[in-house]
Amino acid sequence: MCRALETSVFGFVLVVSVACPGSRTPTGDGGVRGDTPVVETSLRFDAEEGDGAKVDANSSQVDAEVAICIGACDPVSGMGCRSGQSCVLRGSSAVCGSNGGAVEGSPCNRSDGCTDGYACFAIPDGGVCARVCCPLEWNCRDGQVCVRDFLVDGSQTTWGRCMVPRPCELTNQGGCGSRWGCYVYNERGARSCLPAGSGQPGSRCEAVNDCVPGALCVGAFDRTCLKICTLGTSLLPCDRGETCIRQGYLPEGIGVCAR
Repeated sequence: MCRALETSVFGFVLVVSVACPGSRTPTGDGGVRGDTPVVETSLRFDAEEGDGAKVDANSSQVDAEVAICIGACDPVSGMGCRSGQSCVLRGSSAVCGSNGGAVEGSPCNRSDGCTDGYACFAIPDGGVCARVCCPLEWNCRDGQVCVRDFLVDGSQTTWGRCMVPRPCELTNQGGCGSRWGCYVYNERGARSCLPAGSGQPGSRCEAVNDCVPGALCVGAFDRTCLKICTLGTSLLPCDRGETCIRQGYLPEGIGVCAR
């Protein structure tokens, strides 16, 4: 029987939904017959108002939900596919297929063009093979972080890419350089310089770096770019009619502007 589970992870709510369209039967070659369950995992972050009062965590303006690690197989471990197949990233999910064999750090032009456990992620001048990870498992090498990123074809994957973070300050977006911005990339409030998005405050978004520098992508279902603000100071004020709302996963003194 399939069901949705909820548990607490570092003060946040982890929601795991397993959809089982049919049964699965192991085969002698290590594969499976029948439908493969699709696993969807999301994080729901608490939000707090500037005066300490709790805000409804179901409000699309003051919380964030990130669907991660969706697919019929596991590209990290390689499990879930028939013998002779690889688990590769295509579009938003992981599927069974063949890979191109390119090794870590190699240039690539197809999302499935890299060897097992790797995918072709977008960089400013093309694509590069980088290790695939699941943001909840922190299975990257020491000193690396798991960040949701875009594949070389421009699609947003629900899995992550292992990379070395470039620490930054949300109040100093210019410190990341041209065409980059400072974004929060996990539920612990960690920040890194990432390629800048183009979404203006109020526009819809999906990835953590879909918005322009100075805005964050928040929301449960209809995710929206909201402007970053400072609580108790006028350093980064909100527009008229907006209130600076604290997000539980943001650094102390930082919030987002909401109506």
